Amino acid sequence: MSRETFSVPAGISQGGADAASTEVLLSCVTSAKPSVLALDFDGVIWDTQRECYMTAQEVWYDRFGRWAQCPEQLFLSGRWLARRGEEFALILEIGETMCLEVAPEAPKLSDHSLKPWCKDDWPAPMIRLSLQDYSLPLFMELSRKKSQTLAESGRQLVEKRIFLREEHTREWMDCQGPFPGVREAIGKLAEKFNHLSICTTKDKASALALLRTIDLQLPIISKEYSLDKRQQLQHLAEITQVSPTQIMFVDDVLDNLKSAQELGVRPVLAAWGYNSQASRQEAAALGFPVISSLKALQGLI
Repeated sequence: MSRETFSVPAGISQGGADAASTEVLLSCVTSAKPSVLALDFDGVIWDTQRECYMTAQEVWYDRFGRWAQCPEQLFLSGRWLARRGEEFALILEIGETMCLEVAPEAPKLSDHSLKPWCKDDWPAPMIRLSLQDYSLPLFMELSRKKSQTLAESGRQLVEKRIFLREEHTREWMDCQGPFPGVREAIGKLAEKFNHLSICTTKDKASALALLRTIDLQLPIISKEYSLDKRQQLQHLAEITQVSPTQIMFVDDVLDNLKSAQELGVRPVLAAWGYNSQASRQEAAALGFPVISSLKALQGLI
């Protein structure tokens, strides 16, 4: 792992999207005010769902010579299941299996010019399917069994994302963007915390390129350092010279927050991100604050 040292800007200029009206769904009271705020990227700052679907489908086509029989809405309903980009292929596989069960006569999508994210004539039985209530333990078990295949898919996904980012930049950027109110909320949160940082399993180059589109600069601890959020947060504590108990971490994946809490970090679940109703309910039962926007985070400080 490479290690880096950085200082966090004291403040961030205002601008960007309007903030949405939100409320804190659950709050907790602690005795010490956190001095460091760590934010996940995908599912917290940036809405990357369509980009994930597009890139995963492009990799699928490269591998099999056809698009996966999985509508975008079905993939998005299962986006919360993936912990790593390589698992997007598993979502497509499960989605395709479900689709072919309800519409076995559906023709193969072999024409590369007919992009599945532009397709509006999916069979009705496919459109009604959802992965929102799919078993996470089952998904994780399937991921373990297919680890070698998925690892190769993950490598191809990274290569495809780099290709799209560098060779089809406008199209790549247009299929994703910040969540409403994020830019303004981060500007205000910068006034409340001594340090702000992004902790993400996304590659640093992609995160930086996207942040530049809204004129935002933040330190980033990315997959190049570690894919483990706990290790990222420990590193953040070291370079900011604070106890982990002085870090507040906002993520949309409950397992990441559980691991962060074991370190002493104060966990907050982003309800607008890639998670399920069940995980939001579990977070609340564990006493984790569940917020509906970054603006609502100010109510926890």
